[in-house]
Amino acid sequence: MRPKVLQRTCSTRFNDFALEFHSFVADNYAPFYSRAIECTDHDAPFVLDGVLYHECDLDLLEHYTDSHGYTEINFAAFDMIAMRFCPRIRSLHRQRI
Repeated sequence: MRPKVLQRTCSTRFNDFALEFHSFVADNYAPFYSRAIECTDHDAPFVLDGVLYHECDLDLLEHYTDSHGYTEINFAAFDMIAMRFCPRIRSLHRQRI
């Protein structure tokens, strides 16, 4: 794991140090997991965290995310835990398999 340095955590978009809060919300609009990550990190590695480490009694069957949480590895990981992964892939007609 790379050590944290100040230049890596500084957001070029905001010209300051910034964090993102990822909230996982159920279909009844009840939040069940939240996580703070650095703005410079990609969203995809943190998609599984809310599904695997939430502490509620929800029986999750599928997970929706935007284009930033989509990778082929996430499709495989969700298949291994028997859940549907349903990303909204921007510009789907331009994607190549």
